[in-house]
Amino acid sequence: ISNNIKYILYEADQSKYLNEVSAKSIIGDKVLENEIENISVNSNDVEKVEFSIYLDNPKLWDVNDPNLYVLEVNFNNQTTYHQLGLRTVKTVGTHIHLNNASTFFAGVARHEESMNYGRTFNWETVINDLDIIKELGANFVRTGHYPNQLYTYILLDRYGLASAVELPIWQNKEDSYKRIIKRGIGLQIWREMIFSNYNSPSVIFWSTQNEAGARKSRLELNEILASDLKENYNDGRLVMQSAAADRPGPYDNTTVPLDVPGYTLYFETFHGDVAYGGTRKFLVNTRDNEGSKDKPAMNTEYGYWEDHSRIFRTLQADMEFATVNKDGTINENGFVAAVVYWTIADWYVNHQDHIQGMGLVSIKRVKKSLFYKVQAIYQDLMKNNGKALSGVTKDIDKNIYNHNKVDTNIEIEIDYNDLNKYNYIVFSFDKDILDEKLNLTLIGETTYPYQIDTIFSEVRIPTSFLVRYAKKEGKSVIKITLSSNLSTHFNAVKLSDSIFEIF
Repeated sequence: ISNNIKYILYEADQSKYLNEVSAKSIIGDKVLENEIENISVNSNDVEKVEFSIYLDNPKLWDVNDPNLYVLEVNFNNQTTYHQLGLRTVKTVGTHIHLNNASTFFAGVARHEESMNYGRTFNWETVINDLDIIKELGANFVRTGHYPNQLYTYILLDRYGLASAVELPIWQNKEDSYKRIIKRGIGLQIWREMIFSNYNSPSVIFWSTQNEAGARKSRLELNEILASDLKENYNDGRLVMQSAAADRPGPYDNTTVPLDVPGYTLYFETFHGDVAYGGTRKFLVNTRDNEGSKDKPAMNTEYGYWEDHSRIFRTLQADMEFATVNKDGTINENGFVAAVVYWTIADWYVNHQDHIQGMGLVSIKRVKKSLFYKVQAIYQDLMKNNGKALSGVTKDIDKNIYNHNKVDTNIEIEIDYNDLNKYNYIVFSFDKDILDEKLNLTLIGETTYPYQIDTIFSEVRIPTSFLVRYAKKEGKSVIKITLSSNLSTHFNAVKLSDSIFEIF
């Protein structure tokens, strides 16, 4: 066969995005047209043809700004249509840059399962789920522990939701991993996953596995998969994994080949520590690990297994280290680039013969009360779609008390207006202290204690609880007392703006 290849590039018409699955159905205005002459293919052969398309000022795909293109290709009287988007993604230090802007991903996970269709989803069912996720305020979806059907990623492209796609690898034993490596199973399904979604701009992350053990062989598999992508068909996407926080902990060498180390963080439920303190300590310790210290991190799971109250203490610890503040300024000390609530909807657990109730909506897609709590947080956080609006930080601190000695009881006056302006009251010490107690009490007709069980060199307490009780006093200046049994120097108290206000 000898013929010419004719191709036409169109902008996609966003008003048609949800009508049907085909790329042809969303064709909008023509952008360019060209022809490649004299392409020859022998009978029963396969030939690869490479060509470049140059666009001036292309419309980039971004979170909540889903600009897409459709490529029409004609050869030998056959016509195909391909949906695609243009965007860049890379890590810059501990930040993830989407289209050259540091971006924070507030995400939710989704199992591909529903009451009426089981794991066989149709177009309308996927649309319904993504409508719920958009209503939640998320800009990122972790699509379970396995690649979803292609409808999911076609629609994620069209909704402007970033995504992570994951291999169905979770084994704990070294022997299991050795077989996966020896037989080439991991590499085969890795390539199948990648090439099935190669043109999907919503896919930002390829994930190698979930909560696996087998530390030695897991490192080997991560090395094989990451190098295969980057040496043979580098698409610029970021390689990650979702490791359980206790397998083996923050000092995890399996993160060395990865771009973005990810961790499931259910402290006080699985990992034997308080939700806020345990999460914060774990994240801080990852900065001392060779494989993760200079990289962005992702909390790949937090959620209902910690019950309603603990969820938000976990998230509080995450957000202290978020890479982008909700006002669009950059947190230069941030390294948590994404958080993922597990999960958007309940699902059926066949090996335990029940419906797992961890979702924000039921398996019938009825919203629970917790949906609205997470929605309020995400919508507040995503005022700028998680995007950094500038490359600078701002001065967010106000010192109100300086000291340098061990205290058992001090009294501090704070202006009520400052409590409303700043989101955290910050107590700093000259070193971390574990298993000691710090007590904070508002002075007035009504007293309210606040106790921290695990003391770090910097303790942040939301001012909102102080404001709530100070309102009962109605005074312009309120007083608090700090009492402790700490065996370290107490340095200062300051008020700080926050990238996140939870309580």
